[in-house]
Amino acid sequence: MNPMAGQEVPASASASAELSDLLRTRRAGLRLSLRAVEERGGVNPADGKLWIKYSWIDRMEKGLATAPPTLDQLRAFATALEIPLSALKDAAGAQFFGIESVHDDDGDVRLMLGHYRELDADDRAKMLEIVRAFKKRR
Repeated sequence: MNPMAGQEVPASASASAELSDLLRTRRAGLRLSLRAVEERGGVNPADGKLWIKYSWIDRMEKGLATAPPTLDQLRAFATALEIPLSALKDAAGAQFFGIESVHDDDGDVRLMLGHYRELDADDRAKMLEIVRAFKKRR
């Protein structure tokens, strides 16, 4: 069963959204407390500790986290907040590494670029055309 069925992920789940904004907006939309997100994120079977702790979630939402989350932590957020892992990866890449993802119309192919927001509209359109051309070749 798809946990996202019948639920709309906010527009901030786009590739250009920063992780802090995405997490904060989604948690508010689901009306979850920090503790609820912590619990829904699950426990690491190797050590029995929570994947994501409420204090760290709070710092992440406020943009105060200095290190990017691990893949396991992103998976915990995906489970806890019912957000596609790909949206979380894109948002983390944008926030922590300045990497933007450009997707084709269907989301099947993507191009990851540094400093995408600094490109003018013509150059952004050219990048999207590259993605579309690559998809046609597949």
